[in-house]
Amino acid sequence: MCRASVSPRNFRPLFLLCVGAFLWLGAIPARALTVGQRIQASQAANVRDAPAGTKISTRALGDTGTITDGPVSGSLTQGGTVYVWWQVDWDTGVDGWCFQDGLAPAPVEGAELLYGIDVSRWQGAITWSEVAGADITYAFCKGTEGVDYTDPQFTANMNNGRAAGVLMGIYHFARPENNTALDEARHFVRTATPYLLAGGMRPVLDLESGSTLGKAALSAWTRTWCQEVERLTTLRPIIYTSRNYAANFAETNLNAWPLWIAVPGFAPGAAVSGMGPWTKWTFQQYSWTGRVPGIGNASVDVDLDAFEGDLADLAAYQIPVITHTITASSLPVAEAVPGTVLTVNATIESTVPRKLLLGAAFYPAGSGSGAVSDNAGANNLVTLTTGPSEVSRDFTLPAAMAPGKYDLQLFLINDMNGDGLIAPGDTTIGLVHRHANALTVTVTPSFAVWASDQGLTGAQAAADFDADGDGAENLAEYAFGTLPRSAGSAPREPRLVWSAPGELTFTFPRASNRPDLTWTVESSADLSAWSAFATVSGDAPFTGPAWSVAESEPALVSLRFAPLTATQPLLFLRVRAEQR
Repeated sequence: MCRASVSPRNFRPLFLLCVGAFLWLGAIPARALTVGQRIQASQAANVRDAPAGTKISTRALGDTGTITDGPVSGSLTQGGTVYVWWQVDWDTGVDGWCFQDGLAPAPVEGAELLYGIDVSRWQGAITWSEVAGADITYAFCKGTEGVDYTDPQFTANMNNGRAAGVLMGIYHFARPENNTALDEARHFVRTATPYLLAGGMRPVLDLESGSTLGKAALSAWTRTWCQEVERLTTLRPIIYTSRNYAANFAETNLNAWPLWIAVPGFAPGAAVSGMGPWTKWTFQQYSWTGRVPGIGNASVDVDLDAFEGDLADLAAYQIPVITHTITASSLPVAEAVPGTVLTVNATIESTVPRKLLLGAAFYPAGSGSGAVSDNAGANNLVTLTTGPSEVSRDFTLPAAMAPGKYDLQLFLINDMNGDGLIAPGDTTIGLVHRHANALTVTVTPSFAVWASDQGLTGAQAAADFDADGDGAENLAEYAFGTLPRSAGSAPREPRLVWSAPGELTFTFPRASNRPDLTWTVESSADLSAWSAFATVSGDAPFTGPAWSVAESEPALVSLRFAPLTATQPLLFLRVRAEQR
C-alpha cells in the first residue's frame, strides 16, 4: 500500500456482488480493477487493438484473463461515449483492450470473495453513493495516527459512507518508535468511539512502522495497543501489516488477532505464504493502484481488498449491538444533610461484559442544570456482566448543597486511563438513568457551625461530639449535632457520646424556663433494626418516627440507641425545639 507523509494508508473494502444478477438487469456497474488482476468477461466482451480502437475479437461470458495495462480513457466514434479501457491477456488467446464495464474480478476457484477498498485524505472528497453503486459492501478509512493526528476526511468518510449503505471501519496508523502503545490506543478510541457503531467493521491497527524497535519490543507494543483498544471498546481489533513485518517482526502470540495482509500484485483470494505466526489471512490487500467510481472520477489510485467468505462470514468482523442500561437505582436514605456520604445502588443490564466508571450527580428536582457531584477523583469502577449487574458507589454530598429535593442522575464513563478514577480525559458513554426526587436535603447547618454557635472550643467539640472517635464528622454526628434554630427557641447543649461499642447516647437539657417548648426527636430510618430507649421516667421504648418530651417530664432527657445487628441501616435523627 502506498504511503505518503502523515497519511499512510487508504483503507476501505470493496464488495463486488454476483455478476449474474447484474446480467439480468442488462448493465453492470463499474468494477474495482487493477493491473495484474485476474478477471473474467461479465458479458460478451469485444477485444480491440488499442483503447477505443479496431475490434479484433470477442470474448464470451465467463472467459478469463489477466490485466496487463490500463486504465486508459477513450471514446468510441459511435456517440462519442468515453469508456475506461484495460489491456487483457486472455487465457483463450487474442489479447487486446476491453472496456471496463464488460470485465469483473475473476473468482478464486472454490472461494467466495467480498471486495473492498481502504481510503484516507489522499483520495480527497469521495462520492460514496457511487462507491456503493460499484458493489462496495465494506470499507475502512483512516481515523488517527500517533497520539494527536486525525485524518481530515475521517468524519466525512464515516458519515457519508455509512449513509450510502457501506459497512464502515476505522484504522489507526501506528508510530511505535515515537509513542507508547497506551497513548496511541487511547487517542484512537477517543476519536473513533462515536463512529464504532453496530454493524460497522472492527477497529484496525495499521502496523508498517517501528521495525527499529526489534521483533520483541514491536510485538509487545502491538499486543498492548490491541489489548487496550479491546478493554476500552470490547472489540477485538484486526492487524494490518505486510509479509515482511508479519514474518520478521511478529511474535507467535500476535496470531490471537485476525490478520489483514498486504500483498499487492496477488490475485484476490490467492493463498499467501510467509505470514509469520499467521497461517491464514482474514482480509487481503491485493492492489495499491485500483480505480473505483466515486473516487476522483475513477482517476485516483485506491487500495483494493478482499475478504474470503460471504456476508454471514463477514458478520464475525462486524461490531455487535453494545448497550448498557440502568434499570433501577436507590439510595439508603430519603433524607440527608450536606457533607454526608451516601451509597448509590444501581442495576445495570449489559449486552457485553465490561468495566466502566459509574458517575453520579444530583440536580435540583425537575431541573437539568445546577448539578452537584463528587465525581472527580472518585474510585467508582464497576464490573458489568452479560445481563443484569448489581453495582454501587459512594457519593459525598457537597457541604454547601442547598436544601430541597434532588433528582439523581447516573452516567457510565469509559475509564480511559485505566486507573479506576473519574479523571480528565475519561469519556462519558451517556446519561443512562434519572431517578426523580431521589433525595431530600435538610436545612440544618453543619455540626462545626453549630458547635461554633454554642461557643465550644475545638477540644470540647472533639471530646463531646466525635462519637466514634475517628476524628471526622459522620452522618450520626451531623444529625445529633445539628439543631434547627427558630426564633424564641431555648438554649440547648446536646451531648453525643458512645457509651458502649456500637451504642450511642445523646443527652440534652429541657428548657425549664420555657415550659411552652416541646423537644421532638425524629427518625428517617426504620428503627426495627435498632433497640432504642428514651430515659424519661424509666426506659420507655422509642420506635419512631417521632417522640416528644412534654413539660411535665424531667428536665434532662437521655436517648440511647444500640444496633441489634452489625449491618443496621443508616440512621438519621433530628432534634428540634418547637413552641406549642
